[in-house]
Amino acid sequence: MIESITQRLSTSTTGRPADAVSDRALLDLDFSGGAVPADLGVYSRASAKWLRRAGDGQLGAIAADTFHADHDEAGRPLGYSSEEQRSNLLHDTETFQSGWTKSSPGISLISAMEIAPDGQADGELWEFDQTAGTRQVSQASIACAGNTTYSLSIWVKGGNANAPTLLRSRVTGNVSGTIIGGAAYTKLNGDTLNPRAESGWVRGAVSFTTGAGDTTLTVTAVEVQTDGGPNSDAQLLLWGTMLEAGLFPSSYIANPGASGTVTRSADILTIPVADRFAANDAGTILVEWRSPAGLKASGQSYILMAGNVDTTEQIGINANHNNGHSFDFGWRIGGVWKSTLRPAGSAAALTDYRSAIAWARDGSRIAFNNGVSASTASADGVPAVEEFRIGYLTPSSSWSNGWIRRLRYWPYRLGDGDLARLTA
Repeated sequence: MIESITQRLSTSTTGRPADAVSDRALLDLDFSGGAVPADLGVYSRASAKWLRRAGDGQLGAIAADTFHADHDEAGRPLGYSSEEQRSNLLHDTETFQSGWTKSSPGISLISAMEIAPDGQADGELWEFDQTAGTRQVSQASIACAGNTTYSLSIWVKGGNANAPTLLRSRVTGNVSGTIIGGAAYTKLNGDTLNPRAESGWVRGAVSFTTGAGDTTLTVTAVEVQTDGGPNSDAQLLLWGTMLEAGLFPSSYIANPGASGTVTRSADILTIPVADRFAANDAGTILVEWRSPAGLKASGQSYILMAGNVDTTEQIGINANHNNGHSFDFGWRIGGVWKSTLRPAGSAAALTDYRSAIAWARDGSRIAFNNGVSASTASADGVPAVEEFRIGYLTPSSSWSNGWIRRLRYWPYRLGDGDLARLTA
């Protein structure tokens, strides 16, 4: 597979051939159909990862070092899910019978054999009785870090006509006390989560930041307020709790054990290229991708980086959700950024984008959803490229945490018309 890329790169030219067809990229990795591209490259992930399957959209564990495209709840392909390493700090994540403290009286198990988002009969149906009051399901003594943003998430489904219209959470730190109190879960798209109105399983999430001295948390994953009215017993199906460091939830990390944490390793997808590619003074990279469920207030998330192995020579496209702009396009030589282009505007969560950078010694162009901009020429030339790193910057930093739907590369700089058309 890599040989075919290398052979094609070694015969390419630095300028655009007169008879070239702009859509006929030298490298075309199309993940949008759910299949594994023929020229995938080198993929690794040291642990299993839960993704949705094609067809039924059910969650399932994909073995370590096995590439698998992600899908939505309906089984439609989303593309390659590139995520950083994260850990689930909660235990007993698929049962609430043990390992959780339930406010008493008022919470009872109706069934432990409900079909869950993984297609297995391991979901649980719980009833919250009609006596007015707050009903809680909690885990205590959860080790955490101070001054850190966390995301708490859970899958829920209304169990009867009296299911709650809001599901709340609560987190208490050992120093700062109540960090979030009665905060309502939202769906991943930001909409209010109303279990009574949903027709199926929905993942809810809420984020919070610990105080400087907080090293232990009490986490209430379920808080239901009953109203004391007649026939108001509320039923909820529950499954798949997670507490992880990060502004938004990542793919599910199962921890069915009675204690400890479970870590999902980062995705690493790299495509080595021929040394002769480094001699090319021009090129174009186009990436079609979907942003993650949340956007950082600061920092960068790399969609694609092309460069040499020690990362001092790079051509990059990254999401930079601060400083009045959303994306950076550019390159650096000798570890110093030489040319950077930053279109204005704000990125949105769970949104599809098309981003491209086309470069040559006499100048570069960027295209972002049909908007084309120019930069000044770099007197230092262009970077030496030895590999594509898809969805991350280095093996230890700056993942996109979204989905890469398609990546294309041409060994020449495309014109503005082609860039606008291909990113429309």
